[in-house]
Amino acid sequence: PITRLPARQALLSQVDADIVDMEAGHLGRLAGESGIPFISFKVVSDNANRLSWDTIKRNNDRLAGLLAAVVFDFIEFYVDENYSNHTSI
Repeated sequence: PITRLPARQALLSQVDADIVDMEAGHLGRLAGESGIPFISFKVVSDNANRLSWDTIKRNNDRLAGLLAAVVFDFIEFYVDENYSNHTSI
């Protein structure tokens, strides 16, 4: 995770990014070191201000539906790509 402001500013000067994922990168690294498959899906629902929680609550059903659609599409793609030659999963 990039937690210190100077490190964040240095990264911003090197890449053109609108958001930075601070949680999944660390979890993915730990999973990889342990040989555990890992994938992360995220929905950016706010701009990290005081109204963030209200924004999430107001859009919860819509966000849940969008995230579910992405997850199911990914699972279908992953299963097709990785298990198409197997008779059972």
